[in-house]
Parts: sequence; C-alpha cells; structure tokens
Amino acid sequence: MGAPDAEDTQINVDVANRLDAGTPTNSDLDIGGIDPKEERAFLWRLDCWFLTIGFLGYMFKYIDQTNITNAYVSGMQEDLHLYGNQLNYFTTYFNIGYMVMLYPSCIIISHFGPSKWLPGCELVWGILTCCLSTVTSYKQVYGLRFLIGFFEATAWPGNFTLMSQWYLPHEVALRMSIYNMAQPAGAMLSGAMQGALSSNLEGAHGRAGWRWAFLINGICTIAVALAAFFILPGYPERPNRLAKFYLTPRHLEIALARGRRVKRKPQIGITPKRFLRCFTFWPLWAVAISWSIGSNTQPSTYFNLWLKSLKNTNGTKK
Repeated sequence: MGAPDAEDTQINVDVANRLDAGTPTNSDLDIGGIDPKEERAFLWRLDCWFLTIGFLGYMFKYIDQTNITNAYVSGMQEDLHLYGNQLNYFTTYFNIGYMVMLYPSCIIISHFGPSKWLPGCELVWGILTCCLSTVTSYKQVYGLRFLIGFFEATAWPGNFTLMSQWYLPHEVALRMSIYNMAQPAGAMLSGAMQGALSSNLEGAHGRAGWRWAFLINGICTIAVALAAFFILPGYPERPNRLAKFYLTPRHLEIALARGRRVKRKPQIGITPKRFLRCFTFWPLWAVAISWSIGSNTQPSTYFNLWLKSLKNTNGTKK
C-alpha cells in the first residue's frame, strides 16, 4: 500500500468534514438537499456493483462449502477409500473452523476494513478449495476443510455489516433477501456442476471428475475474490480507493447524508469488552438456537447419499 494521492486525501478530508456535526453543508442541512432521482441512481449503482459481487461471492462460498458431498458420491469415496463417519467428519471439521473464526472476524473487520479483509479471505479459501483436488487421504481433507471453514466464516457477517452501513433500515431487508438467495442458487449450481464435470471431465489428463470439480470451483472463487478487491465499497466514511470507478465523491456525500437521516454513527472498531456484551441479549440466544435446530434437521443434506444407495457399485440399478 502506498501513500494516498492528492485526490484521495481531498475525498477523505471532505468525508471527515461532513462527519463533524458543527460544520453543516448543503447535503446535511436536510436530506431534501439531495435530488430523489440522484438518490435512486445511487442506490441502483450500489445494487449493481456491491450487491452483485456479494451475491456471487456467497454463491461460490456455498458451492465450496457443500461440494464435498457431491464429490463423495462422484468417486471420491472409492478413490480415497473412505468409510464409516469420515464424510460426517468432513462437515464437522468445516464447522469447527467456521465457529473458531466467526466471532473474531467481526472484530477484525471493524478495524481492518471490509474491502481488504473479505476479498483476502475469499482468495485464501478459493486456493484451499483448489488444493482439495490434490488430496490423497482423508486426513488431508480434514485439515483443508477446517481451513476452508475458517476463512469462509468471514463472508456472511461481513457482507451484512456492509449492507447495514450503506443502506437505510427499510432498504436492508430486500438486499439481505437477495443476498441469501445465493445459498439455494449455490446448492442448485453445485449439483449441476458436479454432475457435468464428473461425466465430461472424468479421466481428463489423468484426473478424476470430482478433482476437476474442486479445481474449477476454486478458480471461480478466486476470480470473484480478485474482482471484489475493486468492487467492495468499504465503509462510507472509509471508502475503498479502488472502487472510485463507480463511487465518486458525490456518491460518498449522498451515502453520508443518508446515514445522518437515520442518525447512524460511523463504524468504529469493536473492542473485546463491547463484543462480549452482545451475549447478554436474549434475542441472540433465541435466534442462534432456532437457527441451529432448523438448519441441521433438513434431510436434503444426505439426499445425494440416498440417490447413490439406489445403485450397485457397478452403476446398475438395484
């Protein structure tokens, strides 16, 4: 990272000035100073860039998370001589890594900034997904799955934090719904990709189809991560310099004025003490318990295994 240029310095000065309540400007005297058409155009621009890259990132995150089951029924079990509960352990190690990183990431992102932290973690788990195409034993899969879960844990809370900083309260629900639609889209695409790759690339260059699936999924994730370095907007008061091609100083003025409309405070670093205080709120426990019960009792997780059980080892129907 080099020193900011004169234009970046001026933008940051302007942003800082507008955060000072004692220095009113045309845009913060009242929100009517912003043309509604201009505000709608800003929202459309934000949706087209930020929401799109977030959707793609979360979709490939879910593909990288669930492709282990598709690989298992597409030849991985036989090639690695897997048996017993080893498939369950693949998911267990992923979830352990996810839980270890989930909360620290919320603290780190408040200090380090989302425009570098989120794409950086996505880039790492994309590389690790590619590494799954080279495994030769279940122990290697355990380690890689733990690390993939560790870095994937940053995506969901990080992107929701960003949405809460750029969108107004009544706008957030729609964007969160669109963002969460990436999960079923990823599940649908994961099965389709695995089926196509297993049948069309099986044996290509001496590699099994399930290995090609991990490699191609990882490459797609890496491509999205590299694009995210230039597209994720950062925080309104700490914007991403690389996103200037679609977020001009005027757009930052609009974003800051919209925040003042709802008396939103600038994002500041979370201290461990403030973070631990959230565990004293009962809604957190209610949502966490209901979420874990609801998401872990779905039979669809093992639907692929049931389909595989309908055939003999030679591929004929039972």
